[in-house]
Amino acid sequence: MDTLNARLDKMMLLAKPQPFDGTRGAAAKAFVSQIGLHAITYPERFPTNTSKVLFAVSFMKDYTATWSQPYLDKVFNRKPVVFNDFLNDFKSSFFDHY
Repeated sequence: MDTLNARLDKMMLLAKPQPFDGTRGAAAKAFVSQIGLHAITYPERFPTNTSKVLFAVSFMKDYTATWSQPYLDKVFNRKPVVFNDFLNDFKSSFFDHY
């Protein structure tokens, strides 16, 4: 059964996340879900915090591309980034807070 599961995992292909433009609420939650699903489904592609953050940032456009710049600066300057910190900052900025 493990061999079958391994083969199915290799065959699974997720659609790329939709680019995120900063729309708050449901769109932001969907974006985080898509990024998380990729990180969980393809752990070999995203083995580090940096790879997960870069994957998420690569789908950000408009205002969110500007918002993500401090994370890119850290990566470019070889400073550590923590994916959970990135997610928490993202949620604080783009999730609705009631």
